[in-house]
Parts: sequence; structure tokens; C-alpha cells
Amino acid sequence: MDRFDRQLRLWGGLGHKCLAGAKVCLVTESCNEPLLLELQRHLLLAGVSRFMIFSHTERAVPNTDQEGGFAFINETEELESLNPQIHLEWNVFSWSELQQQSFRDVSVVLILNCRKANCVPELTAKRQSSVVFPPVLLAGIDWPLAYSYLWLKEPHLVLSTNPEYAVPDLRLTEPWPELLRYMDSLDLTVLREDQLAEVPYPVILFKALQMTSRDDGIYPLLQNIDQCYLSRSSEGMNDPNFRQAKRSARQAINSVGNCRKRVSVLLARLQKNWLLQDWHSHLNMLIATLCKALALYLDMYQQIPLPGGDFPDMEAGTKPYNELRAIYSKKSLQDRQALKQILAQVGAYDFPEEVLEKFCENINHWTIIEPVAGVNDDLIPGIFCGTASDLNIHSNLFAKMSVNELPVVEKLLELIKDTHNNNGNTDTGTGTNTPSNSFPGTAFLGGVLSQEVIKLVTHQYVPIDNTFIYDMLADESFTLKF
Repeated sequence: MDRFDRQLRLWGGLGHKCLAGAKVCLVTESCNEPLLLELQRHLLLAGVSRFMIFSHTERAVPNTDQEGGFAFINETEELESLNPQIHLEWNVFSWSELQQQSFRDVSVVLILNCRKANCVPELTAKRQSSVVFPPVLLAGIDWPLAYSYLWLKEPHLVLSTNPEYAVPDLRLTEPWPELLRYMDSLDLTVLREDQLAEVPYPVILFKALQMTSRDDGIYPLLQNIDQCYLSRSSEGMNDPNFRQAKRSARQAINSVGNCRKRVSVLLARLQKNWLLQDWHSHLNMLIATLCKALALYLDMYQQIPLPGGDFPDMEAGTKPYNELRAIYSKKSLQDRQALKQILAQVGAYDFPEEVLEKFCENINHWTIIEPVAGVNDDLIPGIFCGTASDLNIHSNLFAKMSVNELPVVEKLLELIKDTHNNNGNTDTGTGTNTPSNSFPGTAFLGGVLSQEVIKLVTHQYVPIDNTFIYDMLADESFTLKF
């Protein structure tokens, strides 16, 4: 399959457009940082073509010179060959120029293995003085550990979490008039057994729900499914539509209320950020506007829009399946138009149709990643810049760790502290922290970081919130929140 086709399957047209327009800032001490190689390769293949690079060692725009260049740039032609469809752009700066940059058009900032110089404090000062600032990923490799930390200044809104197992939103307990008329028009009592086997399972569930009180719970509903179907088909126990109805019974009772409750909780969490005068991420701003309109929609209709494209595949006859799917598609389109009208009422007249469509398709699968709240919420945790002296600084967090996680975090704290105390040199003479031993961690972390960058840029899939640690010796990884 062509690379572009694969990306469309993963992120859709909107995600591909976000990647093509992204600009990634890379901050590093050394021109020959191996982590740059892995990260650059992955991002180029994904379609990212614009880079802003800050390095302790100044370097001109990459060329064919083999001496002293970035590790990932031996020849421009080699980079371009990774993805010939894009035109690469570099803006290379020294660290002394960091404070003069606005970062307004930067999508994500990555700090890679920066220990010796004053990089993190400089970036912290720039971030504090800026009204808006892009997400920052701080990453490092201290043998035998590799780690990353997501540092947010504004909430990150995820347009689609892409859950592995999504519960279809069928609204069988709260049918709209057209669905109710269709269900009432079907009389299962007059169907032959072969015709009954072609009835879509939502119809069977709906008929059983009509025979069940709202307070009865799951077991009476299962009994009514048996009565509704098996009383008319002596051999129906093995019919696929009957089995699907039984499996989906609990979801039919709870899905509508659970989805509405989840969306209401998310809207309440986002409420305090609607008053932000500016967002760094344009897509963040668009999603926040959608959420504001969604809250008005929920107040008006006491329901959220029916997701588009959410009607599942099922064992059923072609004709009844297409009839039922058409009813759901029509309703989802009507709900989207109603939400679009509310957008116009709040001033978003020319709202991008592709963003609206993506949001409505995933109305039950969006979420919020919030910045760490607290007194020092604008400062990076001391553990990542060598200023933390012991585990007491995060006593509540460490008290919840498992017996396997605590030793790894203790080791990470020790390694980072020693690195900063020794001016960036963690090799004690044993050779355990040589570049060759770090290559497995570099390759692994490069893949993780590129994945996180893509999540942040496309606003699809949930980023790691907020700390990732990989133990190279044990070949284990886990996540924490500092």
C-alpha cells in the first residue's frame, strides 16, 4: 500500500494536512546527537518537512559536507530520498538566539539529551514570558534508562482517541421519531425463520427493550430477547443476529447515558479554558469552539449529536441492514447541521467542514489532556533538570508506585542528578554509558517521540500523559504523571 494511503487510513485527510503543515523545533547540545537521526527519519516519513533547530554548536543549513554536520544529515539528497514528495526546510540557530524566537508557528518543541548547558532554564524563561507556547517534549537517555516528559502550557484537545473497542451509539433507549416508526413497522411475529435470521440485531434488541421496564436491569432484558426471538425460531439459538443481540444487551441499556455523562464531564473540565483569549494551536481553538457549541446543543436537545459513520457491521439481510443504516446516516447528518447552526450563532460562520465532520464522527471519543496544575505548574519537575534531591518532592506519586516501578524511578533520579552534577558526563569509566550501548534506547525512544509528535500535531490518539520511562536492561516500559 502506498505511504499516503497508509497515512490516510491512520489519520485521515485532516491529519495528513496537519502533518504537512507542521513545524517541529529540535533543541540539542551536540551536532552529532544520535536521537536526531531516529526522530528525523520517522517525521520525514510521516510527512513533516519544516524544522527549526537550536544547537550548542552552530551549523549552517545542511549540505553535502561530511565533517561536523548533524548526524542525520550527511547529504541532503539522502534525507530527501526518504520522502521525495516533500520539500525540506531547515532554520538553524544557536542557543543564544532562543529568546528572540516567537515559537508562534512551531507545532512541537523537543529537547533532546540537553544536560551541559543552560538550555532547560532558558526555554523555561521563554515559556513563562510567552502568552502561548507549543507543547514541549523533553527526552533523554541515561543508560540503562530512556525517558520522555510532556510539558504543556495549554490543554491539548484530542479530536479522536481512536479506541480499540468502540461501543456503537445506537440510541435504542432514546429513539428519535423516524427510528421509532421504522421499528414499529416491523412485525417479527409474521416472519418465517429464514426471514427472522436476516433481521438486524438492533431491531431484536429494540423489541426486547419495549418488553422491559427501565428499572428491570440486564437479566430481564436477556430473558425478553429469548422470548422475542426463540419463541418464533426453534433453531434460532445459533443465529448470528440473535447472538449479537445477547452480547450487546448491556451496552444497549448503558451506552446512551454513559456517553452523555462522559461528554458532560469533559465539557465541565474545559469550561475554565473557554475564556482564553488566545490558543497556540489553531486546531485546539477550533475544537474548543466546537465544544462550546456542543454544550449549547446539549442544553437545547438534552442529547449529543448522533455520531456519523458509527453504524456497525452486523449479520443481517442486505435490504433491512441498508434501510436501518440509512436512517442512522440521515439522523447523524441532521444533527451535524444543527451543530453547524449553533456554531454560526456563536460567531463561527465559516467553520472548516472537515474539522466539524471529524468531531461529529468521534463525538463519543474526544478527550482533554490538561497541564499539570499546582504552585509551580509553569516549571519543569526538578527530576528532569537535576535539581531534585530525593523522592520526597513527589511523595504522593511515589507512594502509589508498584514494587517494580519505584526502583526504576529511583535509578532515573540518580542518573539525571549525576549527569547534571558531572556537567553532562555519566560515564564513570566502566563504559556502561557509551553511545554504542545507548543505540537500542535511541532507536526505541526515537520511535516513541515521533509517535508522540504525530499525536500532538494531528490531535488524534491520546499522548502519553506525561512521563514515559523505558528500562533497556529489563526491556520494560511504563508511564507516570509528575
